[in-house]
Amino acid sequence: MLVPTYERKEVAMRILNIVTSPRRERSASTAIVDSFLFAYQKKVKGLVVDTLDVWAESLPEFDGERGEEASDGTGKAVLKAMAGDPLA
Repeated sequence: MLVPTYERKEVAMRILNIVTSPRRERSASTAIVDSFLFAYQKKVKGLVVDTLDVWAESLPEFDGERGEEASDGTGKAVLKAMAGDPLA
């Protein structure tokens, strides 16, 4: 009788780090995540961290509840929404 043998494959772990703070390097939450990921990469062999910085990406701006593109191009509507301020 043949006994099956199993070979354990190393599978790289991937983490998606989404940077959402407009404060960039002044952000305490970003500093905490960066510190954790740095330490975690030392412990987990083959860990791959992909980072998406929403402030560096070319995303459409919005204006108020209508979902229309902002006319002034400053992105203030995005910051207001993040702060919980009324958009009107």
